[in-house]
Amino acid sequence: MQKSPRNSKNSSKASDRNPTSLISSSKTKDPDDQLKSFRICAFTWISGLLVMLGILKFGNPIILQDQLQTPKEWIEWIFFAWPMETAYALFAAWVLIGIRALPFRKSTLPKFLWLPLIWLGWQFLSGLFTVDKSLTQTVLAHFIVLIGLFYGGYFLLSRCDSLHGISIMATIGLVITMWSGTEQKFGGLEATRQMIYQQSYWQTSYPEAFLKKAMTDQQWLQTVRSDPNLLKNAAAEYGFSSRLEYAGEEGSPLERDLAFLEKIGKDRVFGTLFYPNAFAAAILLLSPFSLFCLWNATSRLQTPSRLLILACFAL
Repeated sequence: MQKSPRNSKNSSKASDRNPTSLISSSKTKDPDDQLKSFRICAFTWISGLLVMLGILKFGNPIILQDQLQTPKEWIEWIFFAWPMETAYALFAAWVLIGIRALPFRKSTLPKFLWLPLIWLGWQFLSGLFTVDKSLTQTVLAHFIVLIGLFYGGYFLLSRCDSLHGISIMATIGLVITMWSGTEQKFGGLEATRQMIYQQSYWQTSYPEAFLKKAMTDQQWLQTVRSDPNLLKNAAAEYGFSSRLEYAGEEGSPLERDLAFLEKIGKDRVFGTLFYPNAFAAAILLLSPFSLFCLWNATSRLQTPSRLLILACFAL
């Protein structure tokens, strides 16, 4: 017997309502798309880790790297700053991971993207007339990495749909450095001053009496720094005349050391960075990321409660 059109229509509707067919169709997803999504998500988290380490471990100016001792034990790697060579290795790994996760497909550069390369070329041209070849090479290597981070962010991170990984890791770095600044405010700076006396660089370069005088008498230190004759007398009195060889040159080891002693002798906190102004700049730069993360993390709360949490964090 031939089925009526009504029965065939009902049978088609029944098959459409079959949950098994709906589930099987919804589960079919291209494995390549899943792998691509995983790579993009992993790359954003790795990028966030690089940002966090930049805040916590690479806050020292590049011109002061000669004063930085490489950590030897695992506890030193946790609490001490890392040498810039480690940052360069992490940057190279980040670039390789990014190219593997997000293949480079842009063949042309917009005109404005040539400006950083022009600026970098000008720095190399200026470096030909440097008075300190070693220091110039160190700074130029640092500039190359910064330009690489800029282009990596443009060509790689711009293709990511979500930057939650970067925001969360940057927030963690900001919270830790703010905690460090709070600890410095309530006794940490004095502990840092005491630690200077135990470091080999300061022990071999300056007498302990001079270090104590410089960190406890800020007015005297500022006067000595501004007057070459007083500096020469202080060097003769405390026995570090050998450090006066390049004292008149900007960026000389003696000038950098005196600037550091003046900074550490003050009560201005700097967190995991080197300068208090850099600490303030990091707070201003990363606060929007942190507030964004807190707003998303408290999505289950009511709006007044979320605003209160954001206000407490901002304060």
